Amino acid sequence: MYGELEHNTQLFEHYFRHYVGIAPEECPDRIVVTPAGFEDLGGGDFQSMVGNMGWQVTPIMNIPGARFGRSFLIKKAGARILWSVGGIGAPYAFGHATLLSLTRSVRAVLFYGAAGGIGEEVKSYDINIPVSAICGAQVKEGWEPDVKELTTDPRLSSLFASRLRPELAQWNRNVHLGHHYTTGHYFMETLSLLTHLKSVGILTIDLEFAVYASILRKAGVAVAGILRASDLPLNDIAFHDSLEKKGVSKEQAAGVKHGILTVVLSILQQDISE
Repeated sequence: MYGELEHNTQLFEHYFRHYVGIAPEECPDRIVVTPAGFEDLGGGDFQSMVGNMGWQVTPIMNIPGARFGRSFLIKKAGARILWSVGGIGAPYAFGHATLLSLTRSVRAVLFYGAAGGIGEEVKSYDINIPVSAICGAQVKEGWEPDVKELTTDPRLSSLFASRLRPELAQWNRNVHLGHHYTTGHYFMETLSLLTHLKSVGILTIDLEFAVYASILRKAGVAVAGILRASDLPLNDIAFHDSLEKKGVSKEQAAGVKHGILTVVLSILQQDISE
């Protein structure tokens, strides 16, 4: 039975390798997850950018055309970080997070992804590092999503915020420590819902982050998120609109992404238990 992963070691290892690309016992203690891919993170080619920063980069999984399963393992001076693509949407996030939650070696997960900015002060390419998140995504019968706010790891969140602020300031973009909401699907993002969320202080929305936070925090894993506001739905700015319409130059977009990559690598190279 697929739902017996926790009690069936052989089944668990099979699906962990299928979705993540390595054996569970080989999984590092720190992981970066994203829904869609890391290809443009850093403002250029991900593998080249990370390699140029002194890391050994090993692609461990790449399923062409798949919505999940592209993974990289990077190493430097004893530090090992897994970068894993979970897939777009709450159901993919649920499966990915469940597998990671059953891996005893995992101690910290950083979520990186694009989000819709709905807060009054949020501009496109600003970053929200959630201090809390609400999971409004029902993705599996019998699993009740947390309707109360989930708190993220305060130490990791504060550390990422303090290090990212000067990086983004040089590109005239802000780092927010605010509230976040995850919906189950794009089609649930109605004008009335987003207007209500804005009125109660939600800064960003997406389809995955709070699913990861809900599942992993229950397993004792520290969770933090870097949500880059891309679309501004209440301002009629969509995800696929041009940078010009978003009020962002190519240089700013590349600079923000390069700053994120630099800070993430610097922090995760350290002992995260400190």
